[in-house]
Amino acid sequence: MKPSNQILSTAFLFILFQFALAAQVIGQSGGITISDDEMDVFFTERIPPSDAIEAIQTREGSVDLLLTENDLVIQFSNKGLEKMAAEIQGDKSDSQFEAIIKSMVSSGVQTFLDRAMIIPYYEIDEISYSDGRLIILNKDGKEIFGDLEFNDSKVVENFSRRDARKFVSAAERLLY
Repeated sequence: MKPSNQILSTAFLFILFQFALAAQVIGQSGGITISDDEMDVFFTERIPPSDAIEAIQTREGSVDLLLTENDLVIQFSNKGLEKMAAEIQGDKSDSQFEAIIKSMVSSGVQTFLDRAMIIPYYEIDEISYSDGRLIILNKDGKEIFGDLEFNDSKVVENFSRRDARKFVSAAERLLY
């Protein structure tokens, strides 16, 4: 019996996630650094929102945006991770082999997503709120996270106005 293409694709994704996790273990301070011509970005363990200077969460509770002493942080919230885990576990497998592969992939995906993306303040030029959207611009004037979607909703448009304005006020104190 040959495994289906879906199972092979799933196994391949699992292997990619394992390489990504290995890279994170090798990185500095438990994280990995990505540097290109545009920005320095770091990945590390998630940060408890209570440890941040300011923290906001999307309306449906899936994504956290944090301000720390030196960095802007974006990560999946506990609720967001739990929801994804439930969706992965909710699908029933047809065979024991598929169940094993799904379990391996589920574990790898959850571990991979249980990370925070950190952008140092020196990479950020401006944080503002306008027309129902949180706007974060890098030093080149390019929007950060502008196209980032979760559950068919743009993350930057999914914060309450009150939370976003409070976040911008805190960011202005930290950035300037």
